[in-house]
Amino acid sequence: MIAITLKDLKKDFKIEHIYIEQALMFFRRGGSTANTMSILQRFNGIVSWICYNIYAMEPNYVTPIGARSKCGIKVKRGEKAKEIVMKHFLENEDFGIVYTKKGNIQKYCYDIADAIIVARAGYILQEGLKKT
Repeated sequence: MIAITLKDLKKDFKIEHIYIEQALMFFRRGGSTANTMSILQRFNGIVSWICYNIYAMEPNYVTPIGARSKCGIKVKRGEKAKEIVMKHFLENEDFGIVYTKKGNIQKYCYDIADAIIVARAGYILQEGLKKT
């Protein structure tokens, strides 16, 4: 499914840079488990390989903290990053957030918001490279 989507994007858009969220390399209290981190690292590796095969370019990686920082989103100690990112989108953006019947934000919307932050950070990083 990922490969098909990426091939379709290649047909419709000129992709010049690829940015992927770098998986965390350390444990934090209240953060991901070792199993979750392992799954994410394998998934990122597979997606990186697929991107390289389709676009013939190595992806760039940006940490979640670095991506949020580039986008001007600050997460204070003790706050949940996903909640702060979503609050940023609710206050400043419009990307079609979907709610449950009980009025809660669908969990996958948090991942979409994170992906948009990584993409924007990549754009900001590329613009910075152009200026140097």
